Amino acid sequence: MDEVAARLEADKQNAIYLTDFRDKLIHSTTVFANIAHKNAEQCPRTAYLHTGMLTASAGDFRADQRDAARKIFGSASLHAEANEPFVYWVLPDSPAAKAGIEVGDRIVAVGGSSVGPDEKASEHLGTLLRQHGRADHAVTFTLVRGGTPMAVDITPENTCDYAFSVRRSDRVNAFADGSGVAVTTGMLRFVGSEDELALVLGHELAHNTLKHRSAIVQNGVTGGLLGATGALFATGPVGAVIGVGLAIQGATMGVEANSQGFESEADYIGAYYAARAGYNVDDAADLLRRFAVLDPGAIDLRGTSHPSTALRFLALEQTGGEIRDKRLAGAPLLPNPRPGVR
Repeated sequence: MDEVAARLEADKQNAIYLTDFRDKLIHSTTVFANIAHKNAEQCPRTAYLHTGMLTASAGDFRADQRDAARKIFGSASLHAEANEPFVYWVLPDSPAAKAGIEVGDRIVAVGGSSVGPDEKASEHLGTLLRQHGRADHAVTFTLVRGGTPMAVDITPENTCDYAFSVRRSDRVNAFADGSGVAVTTGMLRFVGSEDELALVLGHELAHNTLKHRSAIVQNGVTGGLLGATGALFATGPVGAVIGVGLAIQGATMGVEANSQGFESEADYIGAYYAARAGYNVDDAADLLRRFAVLDPGAIDLRGTSHPSTALRFLALEQTGGEIRDKRLAGAPLLPNPRPGVR
């Protein structure tokens, strides 16, 4: 075997993988950040964390991937000895964009406190932002751009304080554990639009804001365990996810008893979360029909840990009409009072 040729091919495959994963991170995190930001007033747990920039650090990549990551994620800092986080995406019209943050900027300090360097630099960045961010208060970020140190003031905005991560898995699924939301790459390939993705992520955010995970634990119900994979988001990875989820493909990894009511409630509230963030939920219920193709057993009207896909489709279709009527009437997009499901 030609070892040189093998190494070159390995580099190409790393580049293909990292490009795909970067694009999925940017796409899904942008949607989640938008939903979390636009629904801050409805969240029981908020913080001034929304900057609109996505960051990573050298420690987030295997050593053999760092050459490819440097080119694909846009930072020469991966070759430096320092391990400070660097910016790989800036959301348009976000606080970071307005402050002039650029892809490739290396973040050295926040509010005068160093973010590293060590293998947990990305995590330190989120911790410091949480410490310094508050209402109408600019936070000074010390950057290195092209070898030149500089200071930039960013005023983070209020957002739902739940971490987000993308999990490398072919399963079509998404999860919430009370402190964070995770979505699989399989789900990201499955959804057909940003509107559908927003419905999925709104559903998971609703599980957290409605404290379904806490209620499940109190009821003595055991959830499944999903192994952690790499996550890149300012508030840090959520770790292994245990608890409620949008279980679609194969055996559910979510909760067992008492969960149908939770899932229906998350469908309803999550649709409002997506709509308030500007996504169109009128046709998003079609996602349930495609779920049924993946798992015909989910069509059974008795349901399993989740209600039947048929019942969920009808309920989401009704919710979409309810939201549309409120929009036409100029009414606030707030869910109607519903009896508790606990």
